Amino acid sequence: MWWQREGMLEQWLRDFLRDALRRRGVNNLLSEQTVDPFDLLSDPRQLGFSSLDMVQLASRFAACLGLDSTGLSDLLLARRSAQGWCEVARRSLGINDRVVGFYSSGSTASPLLSRHSLDKLNSEARFFAQWLSEKQPVQRVVCTVPCHHIYGFIWGMLLPQQIPGVELVWIDTSTRLPTSWASQLREHDLIVATPDTWQLLAQLQIPLPERFTGISSTAPLPAQVAQYVDAQFPHAVLAEIYGSTETAGLGWRSRCHNGFDLLPWWQLQQDGAQTVVVCTNSQQRYPLQDRIEQLGDGRIQVRGRQDAVIQIAGHNINLDTLAARLMQHPDISSARVAYRQQDGHLHYFLAIRSVAGELQHWCSAFSDWLVQTLGDVPPPATIVLSSKLPQNSLGKTVVWDPALYPVLTGIFRTDLSP
Repeated sequence: MWWQREGMLEQWLRDFLRDALRRRGVNNLLSEQTVDPFDLLSDPRQLGFSSLDMVQLASRFAACLGLDSTGLSDLLLARRSAQGWCEVARRSLGINDRVVGFYSSGSTASPLLSRHSLDKLNSEARFFAQWLSEKQPVQRVVCTVPCHHIYGFIWGMLLPQQIPGVELVWIDTSTRLPTSWASQLREHDLIVATPDTWQLLAQLQIPLPERFTGISSTAPLPAQVAQYVDAQFPHAVLAEIYGSTETAGLGWRSRCHNGFDLLPWWQLQQDGAQTVVVCTNSQQRYPLQDRIEQLGDGRIQVRGRQDAVIQIAGHNINLDTLAARLMQHPDISSARVAYRQQDGHLHYFLAIRSVAGELQHWCSAFSDWLVQTLGDVPPPATIVLSSKLPQNSLGKTVVWDPALYPVLTGIFRTDLSP
């Protein structure tokens, strides 16, 4: 079992706690050598967590690993240390480890828990282990994705158990430069990463081994990145996994221009305008938020989201919800958020009521408010301040060009008098 392997449960807890700090917006503290994610359990107040925060954190930990089903979850409050939580978890998992839970990113909304049968996740790991064996040898699994995330769990925790003799290496890309950790890669490594990591490696033209297998998931892999890897590393294999926290893996493809092959236990159905995937093993049904096109060869093509959700660095961000949160500021009457695919950044347009004092001073105070209010939401590339939202002749809000607004200070632009 995954939790019986040396260091695996500790790694899971470390990533779980790191995520808690990220959601609070203080993930930058982890770059300091004196701060360890485990400090959150032994001295929570030092990191700004109250007793109520720790109850919530313990509840989520218990829900993910099924401690509620064994009646051992209350022990977490009495064993407030990394060693204590791991001991309680091992005791509980020894009784029942059949279900594992994963929380959605929840960057602009409350994170939701999805529970999965361990047998189902192991089936996915076995399938891809067999698929990999038909491509090229794998000697090490190099995982750059947190293992409390379903993608990192399947490919970092479960898949290595399906490949005899494989070595597992965990890399935290948030505390190391790409030139540093990529220099440790070897021939026949399986590199598990997000599209943002692959894009960074491509943009910086980081040297990689001649023969490796790359896996990408959590968001669409930009076509230009896949094309770069194909051109620069012709003996490598780069595959993209399509799925979600709610479903686990749904399909895969090894060329960006191809459709996705569905995993054998998934079927697509149409429920009116809604596409639904059905697991043939459990008969569970999951409505998809993506626009799906079924191709003639049995594959599928993903044509983008049906809602206002976009993905940045593996985090789902609802643009409408984010705009509503910006309007919680007392000086903002209306707000719009745009995501530009060409630069991969968020852009805010804020209609403000009035500003007391200098406008530049307001910008500084608003920046502090953003950090405190939005936590781990990626910062915008531009913020335009105006008296009203940009509209066309019909009064409909339109997409704006930040370059048309003079720079006020930093990322702030405005057509107001400073």
